[in-house]
Amino acid sequence: MKKSLLLCFLLICIIESAYCQFYTISGKVLDKKKQTPIEYAIISIPDLSLAVYSDIEGRFILKNIPKGTFDLSFSILGYEKSTFKIQVDKNKDDLIFYLAEDNLLLNEVVVTAEKKTEDLTTAYTIERAALDQLQVLNITEIAALLPGGQTSKKTNLAVSRSGADHFDIRSTGTGELGLSSFGTAVEVDGVRLSSNSQFIKEIKGADTRSIASNNIESVEIITGVPSVEYGDLSNGMIKINSKRGKSPLNVELSTRPNTKSISFNKGFDLGGKRGIMNASFEHTKSNSDIASPYTTYDRNNLSLIYTKTFDKNRNNPLNLSIGFSGNIGGYDSHGDPDAFIDTYTKERDNALRLNVKLDWLLNKSWITKLEFSGTLSYSDLLTEKKTNKDNGTSTPAIHTMEQGHFMGALYDVNPDTEIILIPGGYWYYIKREDSKPLIYTNKLKANWTRKFEEIINKTMVGVDFNHTSNLGRGEYYTDMRYAPTWREYRYDEQSAVNNLAIYAEDEINFVLPRKTSLRASIGLRSDLTYIKGSDYGTVSSLSPRISAKYTFWNRSKSTLSLMSLRLGFGDAVKLPSSYILNPTPTYQDRLAFSAPPTPDNTTYYAYNTTPSTTIYNPDLKWQRSRLIELEFNARIGQVNISLTAYNNKTIDPYTLTTLYTPYSYRFTDSETEMGKVSIPHANRSYAIDRVTGIVTVSDLTGSLPSEQLAYTERKTFNSSSYYYNGDSFSRKGLEWVINFGKISAIHTSFQIDGSYNYYKGLETGLVASMPNSSQNMADKTPYKYVGFYEGSSNAANGSLSKKITNNLSVSTHIPAIRTIISLRIESCLYNYKQMFSQSATGTRSYALEDKADYLPSGTVTDIYKGGNFVALYPLYYISLDDMNTQIPFAEKLLWAKTNDQTLYGELIKMIVKTNTNYYFRPTNISAYFSANLNVTKEMGEHISISFFANNFINNVAKVKNKQNDSEYSLYGSSYIPEFYYGLTLRIKL
Repeated sequence: MKKSLLLCFLLICIIESAYCQFYTISGKVLDKKKQTPIEYAIISIPDLSLAVYSDIEGRFILKNIPKGTFDLSFSILGYEKSTFKIQVDKNKDDLIFYLAEDNLLLNEVVVTAEKKTEDLTTAYTIERAALDQLQVLNITEIAALLPGGQTSKKTNLAVSRSGADHFDIRSTGTGELGLSSFGTAVEVDGVRLSSNSQFIKEIKGADTRSIASNNIESVEIITGVPSVEYGDLSNGMIKINSKRGKSPLNVELSTRPNTKSISFNKGFDLGGKRGIMNASFEHTKSNSDIASPYTTYDRNNLSLIYTKTFDKNRNNPLNLSIGFSGNIGGYDSHGDPDAFIDTYTKERDNALRLNVKLDWLLNKSWITKLEFSGTLSYSDLLTEKKTNKDNGTSTPAIHTMEQGHFMGALYDVNPDTEIILIPGGYWYYIKREDSKPLIYTNKLKANWTRKFEEIINKTMVGVDFNHTSNLGRGEYYTDMRYAPTWREYRYDEQSAVNNLAIYAEDEINFVLPRKTSLRASIGLRSDLTYIKGSDYGTVSSLSPRISAKYTFWNRSKSTLSLMSLRLGFGDAVKLPSSYILNPTPTYQDRLAFSAPPTPDNTTYYAYNTTPSTTIYNPDLKWQRSRLIELEFNARIGQVNISLTAYNNKTIDPYTLTTLYTPYSYRFTDSETEMGKVSIPHANRSYAIDRVTGIVTVSDLTGSLPSEQLAYTERKTFNSSSYYYNGDSFSRKGLEWVINFGKISAIHTSFQIDGSYNYYKGLETGLVASMPNSSQNMADKTPYKYVGFYEGSSNAANGSLSKKITNNLSVSTHIPAIRTIISLRIESCLYNYKQMFSQSATGTRSYALEDKADYLPSGTVTDIYKGGNFVALYPLYYISLDDMNTQIPFAEKLLWAKTNDQTLYGELIKMIVKTNTNYYFRPTNISAYFSANLNVTKEMGEHISISFFANNFINNVAKVKNKQNDSEYSLYGSSYIPEFYYGLTLRIKL
């Protein structure tokens, strides 16, 4: 079979070489106004995957081009991107192309997200002009330009990492367990940003605050089925491209009420054939509280990018790019007069990103291009928090990581003791969390593009390797004398994740009669994940992806000039994070004995400690998303219409659960036993046997013999957390973009975009849960029952969300006065959410007559109607007395109410109640809107100024919530951004 395939491949190459004619085109690229050569312009034929750079005289040469009509594209920093149709039927020399400077004198300036119609997936490009008009602070703000996108409610860079924004595309904004943002991949110049290597219990995506916004040239957002080249994602991809190329010095000054920023960037021509160096620096200070400088997040970002082309004017140019970017940032509340004296919080947010890329245009009959890239992403994330504490008596701080019984001691007496007694009084402690995520990747990719008559075929094969680990120390305390109960868990000792991927993709483009066409691609990605030193071992996964686009109507001279359909289908696998793979070990500390306070007010404590090591789930499957989308495009006159429907199903999502195992320990009751001791209270010392748990009281004077105290055997449970694969959930939706084009008479363009997003998730797997740790039996012994709930121990085990948003964008561009004004009206027409409590085996929840009740109502059975509090029952429970017997809960509860009040009192502790009597009624918010205004004005060639005002009408109307028939003001709500504004001054030198 392999020999046959190789023979076919060789025959194709021979036939092509014999019958296909190839030509050369060459020419010059000139500045349209100055008539001067443009160096380092990228000249490409996308259909053939060919690209070269112009030399110092603006010259370029493209060789081995087959006969046909192609788009010849030109792009370079500072100039308008241009495309020219070129007929290739002979060698063409001395062609001249003119490029216009990229400014507001151009006839067309786009300040919205542009749909990439040439791609076989749903993708959008946001160019620098749109970023300038929007005046981006955090790159996540660009999501507002997507169909149905809404402006971020955050007006600053959040101080804490827990409040940072994350990309969350095609989402209703609620539910989904954080998996929507977790599955969105973010890359800066090919460097992957990821939360995979962070030990965060809350599942969420990458923090983007360390990305400088001033040096971004363009952003590509893939919301549909991506190429198999991209892995470790399940919900789209963000590709951020920095500025590359020769450019003047650009100075940018930006201000908002709570943010100030200054930046510089320039592209240096190093002269001769030494290449170009782009340098950029940005300093930003952003306050969460405008009245307090101690809530300031700092971003200090430096970027250096070196590019050079070897063998520029020959057959096989080699492009080299080396990039470095670093950020020193974070915040420090030390000295805040509004904080408690001598308390503070600091966060360090430092980042280092390196990338190198080699792009070699071979342009042979058997290979077109070869690419190699390597990246490294390293972060230094340190959180430091100083906290005050006080207590009238000594406080135990448990630090042992071993099994057994331990007696507390003062730090000054025994600094190595397993339980430190912090003396009564007032003290401070400093807690630090040191996290140093490290990700590095290597990628090798080959492309082969050839044209056979009216068929263009592109083949891509590649391999990539990525390593994810964390070099941080984890959580620790600076002074062990005052460290509270805590155990060391070093991040740098946990297993690293190594992933090797091999992928191949073939795309074919057929030109059919009457200018119609069919493009299709099929690809397969195979990931092999190796986790050294864990029970997971090596895990393999396959991701097939298929896309096709059929242009069935192409009449350039007709009013209806174009119609096409596109279909995409595929799987995408999201690798688990470090916390999912290595849940933090838990420790059960149970009071085994406590002695009355001594004359110096020290109380002695003894605890039984049981460590629960990390539970690896060898059956854990990697989370997978099944992506399906269908798109219809049409052009009527100058109106472009795009309708995209998608259906994404998340399979085997990562879900946290708890495992309970029986355990017993020995407890000594000091209230009953201490009265039996003959040794005077002032002369007593205490010790506990680590293995047996027997407490011994000794006489400090030595005059009386030691005495052992009696104990009782207590049974309880140990608990350990681990991740398993939950139930699948679905996200569906429809997106529309209607671009009416530009009305030349009024220099204005109009666009309507919107989306309908639907999410439904329901967990039905059995989940074990106990009442909180403070709950005991009536006799004060540990609680001995574990309830098993369907899906969750919360009142709801699922939810449904539906949301319709629609936006109108109006852009007025007047080249004569170099001004562009854009107005964007954002509206939410439908915002619906409902919580579910559903069971596959019977009834999961019951309506109550009164909040104080525990038994089901005799008259109301519908929990969704509202007006009643609702109680969640476990399906069944087990007891320490008999771990193998599953006792039906509802049946036993009714029996105990009449026959055993003591048991009834214990069982009701497992019942979970809603906190309102309308919890399960649908939340349906009435329609609301806001409007944003953006203005950019160029004053000559060197100065421009931009102004924005979000929610500039300061909408304070009321919306109605049908869940509880209440009204809320939009002012200060989470529905629309608050009124805020900003100004940016740009100087070009």
